[in-house]
Amino acid sequence: MKKFTIFTLFCVYTLVLNAQISAESTNFSAPTSGSFLNKFERRELRIAHTLKLDVVQLKSLDDINDTYVTQVAALYDNKNLSKKNRKADIYNLKKSRRENFEMMLSPVQLQQWQEMRKSKQKKVFRRK
Repeated sequence: MKKFTIFTLFCVYTLVLNAQISAESTNFSAPTSGSFLNKFERRELRIAHTLKLDVVQLKSLDDINDTYVTQVAALYDNKNLSKKNRKADIYNLKKSRRENFEMMLSPVQLQQWQEMRKSKQKKVFRRK
């Protein structure tokens, strides 16, 4: 009977510990695959790797993107905006984000970035 009690307590302790670990890991885990945020983060990492951004530039890129996401969320939360106005505001935010991103790049990185965009546009036009 004593062995059974000890075994039961051990099993309960293990379950509780696993539940705590999984609960803590879900708070900080990456978004599920296929979500917009995950695609957004992968794109950001690919750009950072290709352009060989340094730590300061990575921080700046994160700040630019965080600001953009916050502002777009605020536009969607504003129920007084029409779809047309919201679309125009989002377009202006995208343009501002691109300008801020381009300002933080070195001339060589800016040239690489523009070539990346041109090749992306060529791929899009080939699909149509």
